[in-house]
Amino acid sequence: MRGFVENIFAEIKRLEIGLDKTDKQIKEYETEYNVSSDTFQKEFTAEDMKKGDLEYIAWAGELKIRGKTMADLKKLKEIEYVAH
Repeated sequence: MRGFVENIFAEIKRLEIGLDKTDKQIKEYETEYNVSSDTFQKEFTAEDMKKGDLEYIAWAGELKIRGKTMADLKKLKEIEYVAH
């Protein structure tokens, strides 16, 4: 059981590091365009981006990654809590 909990803890740590990197990238986009990611998702198109499609896809992708990572973290933290 101890190894199981240690593996969960290690995965949580890995995800938190990845989430921090993703959050930093999202913050860079928000700062560059002076809008929240919520506004970006609701109002922006690729034509609104300085670098067009690639930048739009990158920002949208970071937001999707953040959502999945946060969901995965929540699940793992629930497992870790129950395992203790």
